Amino acid sequence: MNQRKIVVLSLSFFLLVGCAQKQDVLLPVSTTSDVPLPVSTTSPEALELFNAGIKHQLNHDFLLQPQYFQKALVLDPDFVLANLWINESDPAKWLEHFEKAKAGKDKVSEAERILVDMAVANVEDRTKDAIKLGEELVQKYPNSSDSYVYLGNAFRGINDFDGAEENYKKALEINPENLRALWQITSHHMNVYNGQVMRPKEEQDRSLAGRYIERMIEISPDAGSFHQMRGNLFRAESDFESAKKWYRDALEIKESQDVPKAGILGVVAHNLLFNGEVEEAHNYYDSSIEASVRPSQKIGQWTFKIQAYLFVDDYHGAIKAADELLSQINDFGFSDSELYQNKRQVEFRKFLAFAHNKEQEKAYDSMMLLKNYRNKQMSSLEYDEIRERNFKILDAQQEAWYYLLFGEYEKANSKLEDLYAIVSKIDNPTAIVNYRAMKGMIHLFSGDAQKALEYLDDTIETENYQYYSYYKALALKATEKDEEASSIFYDLANYNFNGWGASLVRSLSKEQLE
Repeated sequence: MNQRKIVVLSLSFFLLVGCAQKQDVLLPVSTTSDVPLPVSTTSPEALELFNAGIKHQLNHDFLLQPQYFQKALVLDPDFVLANLWINESDPAKWLEHFEKAKAGKDKVSEAERILVDMAVANVEDRTKDAIKLGEELVQKYPNSSDSYVYLGNAFRGINDFDGAEENYKKALEINPENLRALWQITSHHMNVYNGQVMRPKEEQDRSLAGRYIERMIEISPDAGSFHQMRGNLFRAESDFESAKKWYRDALEIKESQDVPKAGILGVVAHNLLFNGEVEEAHNYYDSSIEASVRPSQKIGQWTFKIQAYLFVDDYHGAIKAADELLSQINDFGFSDSELYQNKRQVEFRKFLAFAHNKEQEKAYDSMMLLKNYRNKQMSSLEYDEIRERNFKILDAQQEAWYYLLFGEYEKANSKLEDLYAIVSKIDNPTAIVNYRAMKGMIHLFSGDAQKALEYLDDTIETENYQYYSYYKALALKATEKDEEASSIFYDLANYNFNGWGASLVRSLSKEQLE
């Protein structure tokens, strides 16, 4: 089999490292002790474009990355790492790139083959295999800091924070300026991006996070994202005024570089929302929507705006905003698969609003519409066993949730058994969390708080499961564990990040403390 040309990047210029969304990037370094992993391409020009995209991704300007990767792939359509890591929001196009990376993995270096196999293992929820592959990478490339970052990412995939940080720190021993290792450790101790998984609060070290952020700013002072992280650290402590200063800095940096700024405008809006400046927050959400550079980003900023209404219990405002978006979405230029994927995201927020406002009939109709969108998205894509399994999980989970919220516990339990039959076979310890948490909610609503706590166990904590944590606190309160319950209510009442789970229970937690 013919080998594609292996291009090894200069030690003083680029270093491969891991990325938060199961993608991976190159890191500028100044050390000479770090040995970069090989990168294979037939085109030096494609490599230059690839590196330019990676530099933007390193600075968390993710939306600029695909512009360069797409140009690189025009020059070398079989560029394995460009196909593997391209930031593509269209499910059909993403799958096309992913399949190309898989097809080319045996024509490139061992490192690239392992990275592709790790990505496949992650997609298929074969977490043990991902760790074994990461260990193979470290064994074959022990002098490369990026090897340890990839292995750390594999441990992070099963919420083994100690195992992950052990490897990130090994990466930093080889290269103290490995931004991705610094960033990954920091993200274990503070909220950096929506949907991340963090250490439980009692294990977090905010002072360490602060030191690492300062280090990242020193290494890359022109990256607005690290200034934004500093603001997030203040926001986590409800010091909204100090956060404003750092967010202004981040916005000024992005404006001076003429790079997309919708993300930081949305972050400014979050800070205003949690500081009680709701009207001004919505003005900034509107600005972030207007500044979005591609339709998928516009959907994301709209989603935050919809959830902002949920945070203040304005269910009708959330529904009105969702309907406004749905009236526009067909004109955004999405492919069928991407259109239905995004309609699902919007309709899900409508379901939340209907269900938690006790509008049962409308909640049911919304749930059925979600299922319809999933089926339409499935039919628009080539058959994929994992995707079909995941959609079945969503269907069972959604219906179980609907029935338990409206007191139909027998039906809820039936759907949860359907859910368990699927998730119990997945090689990932987090796969069963939703099943167990909803079983706990059913016991709580049925009057057995002690039994509920057997399901709402230590896995359910406020940093990663805000919604379920509220019901855990109710169970603790019902069993007269008032101090533990109050601690959870306090954390939820002061949770200052815009996610759907927190949007439903933050104000309820405040009421529990009154």
